Amino acid sequence: MNIMGVISKLRKSSIILFCLSFIALIGTLLLHNIIVSFKFSNSVYPFNLKPGTVITCDETNGYCNNILDKKVYASSLENCNKIETNAGVFYKEQFIGIDEFLNLNISKSERIIFSKSENFYVKVFKSGKKDEGYKNLTCIKNSDLFETYKKFPIVFDLIADIRENPKYTASTSDKVNPYLYGETSISNIAKRFPQNYIFKSLLYISSIIMFLYWNYNDKTFKNLTNNSKRNLFLIFGYSSAIFLFLHVLLLGQTFELKFFKTLKRIVIVLFILSEILAQFYLVRSIKNNLNLYYNYIHEKVLRLKIFLIYSVILISILILSILIFRDLTKEFDYILEWNYFTVLLFYYLLSFFMWKKKI
Repeated sequence: MNIMGVISKLRKSSIILFCLSFIALIGTLLLHNIIVSFKFSNSVYPFNLKPGTVITCDETNGYCNNILDKKVYASSLENCNKIETNAGVFYKEQFIGIDEFLNLNISKSERIIFSKSENFYVKVFKSGKKDEGYKNLTCIKNSDLFETYKKFPIVFDLIADIRENPKYTASTSDKVNPYLYGETSISNIAKRFPQNYIFKSLLYISSIIMFLYWNYNDKTFKNLTNNSKRNLFLIFGYSSAIFLFLHVLLLGQTFELKFFKTLKRIVIVLFILSEILAQFYLVRSIKNNLNLYYNYIHEKVLRLKIFLIYSVILISILILSILIFRDLTKEFDYILEWNYFTVLLFYYLLSFFMWKKKI
């Protein structure tokens, strides 16, 4: 393969790596924020019954199970009451909460006796804040987004279904900006459903493409310099790909043994270290052979990449020096983590722009 063919593949692998990793990192954060801030729900129970309604629990409505059980209703956000309502179940002249009622083991014969005497019934009443007109804020029909929902209901209903999925547990109670405030870690968001499917899938692919990226860099070096020696940037580049794969593999796994917990931390540290060293030795090899690379690269972008790698190294040394004398707060650790990984991604974006498309 000629040199421009190798460079073309190098540019493609660079931009693919950046895009996949960027979507994995930023995409999972945005998805988390969208889902956790989504306040609309499918139905308010009992559905479409006006306050003041009294319904006797009998065989026709499954002794009120069909009125109160959420599973009866279709999964559509439009099925909601604009007024916030709730229901009281009255059984043996006593008030029973809905969840408590659904869990009661009441015999069929006993239900029949009480339904005939009209002592077994549901009464609907208003709930919520009176000064807001009992407005149901979880009903999408009260939202400015209702018109958008009518055009794209599948998107809204999908988010609602995710929130109802038993696999879903939010990593935070509200949307976050960990780049500035460090509310949570990358792994805490990325390991949870449904973000884990996006994050892990994209980074598995990225770890494979990373092998190609460093291989094309090695081929370019050998083509231009006629030097067949094994490059350090290739060794560390392959190492970073392996440690990234292992990190994704271990993400979300729970281990009781302290050894495995320590192993997870070691893997991520080795990934970062390998990535930094690989980029350092790459830019050094290009700089040392600049006369051979000159016609194939944009020198200004190379300088920017050199500045970036040296800045990361200096900041890393500074942080490690601080950690020797004092512990940093958990929030600062998270801020550092998010920003650190994002900066690392821009190596690949700069690689794409550094290589010329044509000579």
